[in-house]
Amino acid sequence: RMDAAYWSQDANGEYKYHWIPVVDGDVRNSIAYDINDAGILVGSYNKYIQGYIRDKFFIYDTNTPETKPVTPNDFYSTMSDLSSKPRDINNKGQVVGYIESTHDKDKPRPKVGFLFDKESGEFSNLNKLLTCESKGYEKDAEGNWKRHEVSVEDGSGKTLTYNTDIVVVEANSINEDGTIVGTAFIRKPSYQFDDKGNLVVGDNGKPLFELNGNGQPVTSYLPRMV
Repeated sequence: RMDAAYWSQDANGEYKYHWIPVVDGDVRNSIAYDINDAGILVGSYNKYIQGYIRDKFFIYDTNTPETKPVTPNDFYSTMSDLSSKPRDINNKGQVVGYIESTHDKDKPRPKVGFLFDKESGEFSNLNKLLTCESKGYEKDAEGNWKRHEVSVEDGSGKTLTYNTDIVVVEANSINEDGTIVGTAFIRKPSYQFDDKGNLVVGDNGKPLFELNGNGQPVTSYLPRMV
């Protein structure tokens, strides 16, 4: 198993190992990800919750090593079964990472980036903090919000029209100004590849769309830095 820990210098300048006492005895693994200048550390532990193995984000004050890590409430007033992991904490006590967004039991769960404020205890889905334009919306002539429409032509002259969709799925870093770096899934056309992994290109030099069973072009979600 892995155990969350940190190292600090003693009076002689030597680094000493400090084990972090995880929440309770049935934790299977734990890991520490980041620590700020005030000694506030973030990590996650792995345990059974409601009969399933889940990861939960914790926060730990290394200045009071006798206290146990705290598992912040996420979107609910009590600890949910949504897996969550932190990635970074800044000196203002703002934590970013990812959390599952659905409660499906036996299938993979989609994830969203989160922002947690230690001082206020507020836990936010980053996608709910974005402007409409950041999520792929635009105003029409009547001032109503609608998704931006994209039209793309492929190598056969076929045109695919689809609506823009942008979902932040993970936040990886936050600086002191509150600027967050993360990963978003962006809706894009899917293209054909040959057996060697090369794009199949049409006579006009453009790649060919991947088609479904009805011969229609399809789209997929690709990871992009945001």
